[in-house]
Amino acid sequence: MNDPLLKCKNICKSFSGVKALEDIDFNIHAGTVHGLIGENGAGKSTLIKIISGVYSLDSGAVSHLGKKINIGSTEEMLRRGIATIYQDINLIENMTIAENIFLNNEPKYKYINILKEKQLRKKTAALLNSYDINEDPNAIIRDLPNDVKKMIQILKAISRNAKILLMDEPSSSLTKVEEKKVLKLIKTLSGEGMAIVFISHYLSEVFEVCDDITVLRDGKLVDTIETDQTDLSAVVSMMIGRTIDEEEIKRSSYKKKEEVLRVDNLSVKGKLEDISFDLSKGEVLGFTGLVGSGCSELAKAVFGSIDIKKEKGEFKINGKKVSINHPEQAIKNRIAYITDDRVGEGLFRTLPIYENITLPILNRFRRNK
Repeated sequence: MNDPLLKCKNICKSFSGVKALEDIDFNIHAGTVHGLIGENGAGKSTLIKIISGVYSLDSGAVSHLGKKINIGSTEEMLRRGIATIYQDINLIENMTIAENIFLNNEPKYKYINILKEKQLRKKTAALLNSYDINEDPNAIIRDLPNDVKKMIQILKAISRNAKILLMDEPSSSLTKVEEKKVLKLIKTLSGEGMAIVFISHYLSEVFEVCDDITVLRDGKLVDTIETDQTDLSAVVSMMIGRTIDEEEIKRSSYKKKEEVLRVDNLSVKGKLEDISFDLSKGEVLGFTGLVGSGCSELAKAVFGSIDIKKEKGEFKINGKKVSINHPEQAIKNRIAYITDDRVGEGLFRTLPIYENITLPILNRFRRNK
């Protein structure tokens, strides 16, 4: 195999005396997708943040193009051609594709520091066309589907001449259809010689796109193996430290005869028409469909989301008819909703955990005067 673009040797990192990484060896080669996997807390993101310059290392060595380097800032590592794509889509929603891709890297006239707008659009159009992304450079980010937003993040890294792309859960916010488009782009980039580190909890993705797999467990290196020399059960065993008896994971049904929710003839103009279903105690009821089929809208409609205007429909909780036209009414009826957009709809990221958890139930904490 060719010499690695980046070589990590005996990497160690601790936080407040707790070892996050211990003697990790990890190599990144051009033209390959290297899967980095492990359970939560295994040390995957910590290793990525060291390579990208977010964290310093306690001990060990990192070599780039055969030369030992000191881990500096993220900007310094970016200048070395090392870019990171995090799981949350961190684009500026009210700016265009072109403005996002070349943000802080805009083509400008040399002496007067004025943006070359035509060149900006031209360079963006060429980049989009190169990877078969059929979007207008002037399109506003907030109007784009998630898969396009994720690919724009990747193109932003490409525009900075990245040679090593670190991808931390790139498909976590995507549907299956959107995921396929992003995985296709990843394969294309590795075929062009880019080195990609791919972190994912979805092992089917890892086996689909990765050439090699490194497994971490509790901050320690378990093994690095070629993907075609292993299988899913072996990788899972390395991750958790034991084999899994398939008999242990066969699911039993806990469905009872007691009906807890009934929805009749639920309709939302242009999105849902006469949807009816019932849900029993102990039952897990699944809804699936292609992008735009209405699954997300159905969940929001049952929760009384304010951005879904219900035309008609009847709800019954434990056999009793109830009105659900607002999330407050849903919560009073003990219905919870977990959105697929945790950043935009699910969390207040500037608030602490306890405030996010208690926000819907603040009345329970009011003092009686």
